[in-house]
Amino acid sequence: MGRNKLFVVLSPLMVAFLLGGSFNAMGRLHRGYLEGEGKIRIGILSKHLRLMQETNPEYAITLTFPKHTEWHNLEKNSRKQRTLLKGLRIFAEPELSNLKKPKRLVVKTLRGKDLPPSLKICGEGYFQCNVNGERRKYPLPLEIKNREKLALFVHERAELYAIDSALAETGSAAAPEMEAVMALAKIILARTEDRRYLKHRDCHFCDLTCCQVYRGRTEHSFSPKSIVENPEEMALYFHASNGGKMFSDSVFSSRAAAKPKPAEYSYNDRKKLSRKLHQNWNRTMNIEELNSILSLNRGRLLDLNYSPASEQMFLIFEEEKVTMAPETFRLKVNRKKGWNFLKSNNYSMTRRGGELLFSGSGLGHGVGLSMEGAIELAELGYSRDEILEHYFPRIKLQRPQSQGFPGQFVILNDEGKILKVSKGVSFLNRKVPPGSVFKVVTSLYLALHRPEMLGHSFHCSGNWNVGGEVINCWQHEGHGETDFNSALSSSCNLFFASLTNEIDQRNFLRFLSRLEEQHGIAFEIDRGYDRAGFAKVLCGLDFEVKVKVRSLVKLACLVNDLISGKATGVFNGLGQEEIDTIKTALHSTFISGTASLGLKEDLRGRAVWGKTGTVMTGTNRHLSYGIFMGGYEDIVMVAIMPRSHGEVCAQNSYRIMCEETAAQDDLR
Repeated sequence: MGRNKLFVVLSPLMVAFLLGGSFNAMGRLHRGYLEGEGKIRIGILSKHLRLMQETNPEYAITLTFPKHTEWHNLEKNSRKQRTLLKGLRIFAEPELSNLKKPKRLVVKTLRGKDLPPSLKICGEGYFQCNVNGERRKYPLPLEIKNREKLALFVHERAELYAIDSALAETGSAAAPEMEAVMALAKIILARTEDRRYLKHRDCHFCDLTCCQVYRGRTEHSFSPKSIVENPEEMALYFHASNGGKMFSDSVFSSRAAAKPKPAEYSYNDRKKLSRKLHQNWNRTMNIEELNSILSLNRGRLLDLNYSPASEQMFLIFEEEKVTMAPETFRLKVNRKKGWNFLKSNNYSMTRRGGELLFSGSGLGHGVGLSMEGAIELAELGYSRDEILEHYFPRIKLQRPQSQGFPGQFVILNDEGKILKVSKGVSFLNRKVPPGSVFKVVTSLYLALHRPEMLGHSFHCSGNWNVGGEVINCWQHEGHGETDFNSALSSSCNLFFASLTNEIDQRNFLRFLSRLEEQHGIAFEIDRGYDRAGFAKVLCGLDFEVKVKVRSLVKLACLVNDLISGKATGVFNGLGQEEIDTIKTALHSTFISGTASLGLKEDLRGRAVWGKTGTVMTGTNRHLSYGIFMGGYEDIVMVAIMPRSHGEVCAQNSYRIMCEETAAQDDLR
């Protein structure tokens, strides 16, 4: 019994010894990273060195260094020396005594001088190399080890490595896709701090797909405003495309999937994801060939059964039934048939006599983040953190309080010129339910077509039955007797819902059409409602109504022009009394309404206005979002904040508007 206990304690060390000391090596590497050096060790040009050695290509790799670069001999007992080095060449030298033996890789200076097997090249900045016509640059210093085989290593700060690797994996730096790239960079950054993803004894990562692709330094920087707080609770994997179906890390084992996977779908956008690039692939294989590939020595393979739902592969042999991890099965087949034979784990399988037909979609193991789906979400306007929450529902993102605005926003000046967009141009094309912000549209209709209703009052008791359906106010106990000013500033649902008895639905829909035609403000809305349905539209409770952020921006600019005395288009000629009524109500949002709670300053007399909203929306699950539309002095702003509500979004927006106003004043 004591011996067993001793064995359990010592087994990691024993494994390390058998692996040639990898446990100690990785322990030193990881401790060095965690102790504040902030850099990781990366093996570079791995594939090119291997192919050069095995196939003896005619080309060589040339590395060029900046001025004042020196090389240091790292051989034991060697005389310490520092020698200037402009560049070096790596090429394959045939073994003349045995032509079948792999070629030896040789490293020499540009003048043909031999270099020691172990050296470190030091200097400032980066060195460059040309690989198959692709110009790359890597950070100095460079370590070269050329004993049994040639290996090159560089060190890079973890956050720079993360963004460079993410760009290499996605192959894109286009503006609409950068939120997806940044989401992937956060995953890679979290992987650098987790031992589960460290596979090599002499470096943290290589530059191949077994770790993460890395092609050197790009021009992009990466300063994550939120970090993954609980990486140990998830499988932080990524792949090219899941083909429309997410898989769990059970595909790497023989156990059945424990929990339902998130849907690869955006309910808010009614869009299926990851279903374009790698669709409808088909493969055939003879079952006898498969038996020889698997080589499990269990007799003849009689049949097999694959269940993508439970993520299990069952192999039925003459002697027994074997359960195999789906990814293990896929890799075994692909090692013999080619790496794109079974492109993913998202496939169905049928048998016709001795032939097996595989029909599937996707590329890669299907676990974690799908790069195709992430790019699609980015193009729809979702942020990097929302993309991560789509693929990793249990993820916790830690965000310092001082790190900017915890959401997405766009800021404009009073002339409609965009000054700042927090998450790129795709944010403007994002669709959201307007929620209570739609009450502004209802108010504008009243001012234009039913101005007498601006004097309307209603008793809000917290709920109201209309057409047999109960509509609730967000203030459960009700707002009591409510006039237009308090209804708009406090966002009383029932006041605006009660207007279903006063507003002609066809006239209102024509008003929306004129808003789109003359002002470019477009809402996705049905063209026929019952009384209860129309009541929900008027008060912003119909979350099936959608609007692009671009249209919300135009609406905000329109309102800002109105209250500044610059009525145009549909509202040209609108009475000053009606304008002042709306202006007062929107200003009251920050005085006594939904944006006033928690504010530490009295904003009476300030040129500030706004409207808040709280909606339930998201991609593959519904979350609470805060929405704000408003302005301060010469600034107009539209903002969306996930996992929040309108009040908090408004208060953060006010802070950002004050900062931008001060910045604009400094520029004048």
